[in-house]
Amino acid sequence: MLLAALAAFMMTMSTTQHATSAQDVQGSRAYQAARAGIEWGIYKIMAPENATPATARADCTAIPAVSSTGNLGALGGTLAGFVVNVTCSIADTVEGDNTIRVFTLTSTATSGAVGTVGYVERQIVSTITTCRHTADGAQCS
Repeated sequence: MLLAALAAFMMTMSTTQHATSAQDVQGSRAYQAARAGIEWGIYKIMAPENATPATARADCTAIPAVSSTGNLGALGGTLAGFVVNVTCSIADTVEGDNTIRVFTLTSTATSGAVGTVGYVERQIVSTITTCRHTADGAQCS
């Protein structure tokens, strides 16, 4: 009887260890999916300004609205199955003759159903800034 109880305890511990290890891997994947969202968001914001710096002004309109499947699109490989939503907000401030635009990007990656053992979520927040001269809109040096 004692050996059966010990065997049951060992099986429970082994199962718990495997589940915990799998969740740890999924957490790392969720982090990488959220990081991909931040990189995508930075690209979407900065691409117009980098292409035509004299006329383009970076803003959040390049980030499409969040949908039920995420706004980043489908990820491949081990990140397939993660839904990534990226949001953007802007705050402008004037310093001397320069307008500083501060972007706050929030990327949230999720997988699984809330309340289940397989649910995982990671969120990353990043800020980037751009600078323009107030008078003519040229980039700051």
